[in-house]
Formats: sequence, C-alpha cells, structure tokens
Amino acid sequence: MRLDFRDELKPAVLRRAPGTGEGKGGADAGDFLYLLMPVRL
Repeated sequence: MRLDFRDELKPAVLRRAPGTGEGKGGADAGDFLYLLMPVRL
C-alpha cells in the first residue's frame, strides 16, 4: 500500500503500490483509490 499526504489538515490518499500485482477480478493498481478525510473535533 501507498499513503500519500501533505499535512494533518488535508485529505490523504491510500492506493495500491505500483507493481504489486492484481486484485480480485483482475483489477489492476489503478482501479481503486481511498480518500481519507481529516476530522477536527
């Protein structure tokens, strides 16, 4: 996995690292992307 972020107040992006093979159903590394949003309480 690869986690890209800039600072604690901006969203972070979680994605599969390049060259890690295929996932379920033949999906490649570009098929999914998770956006992690910071929440201030």
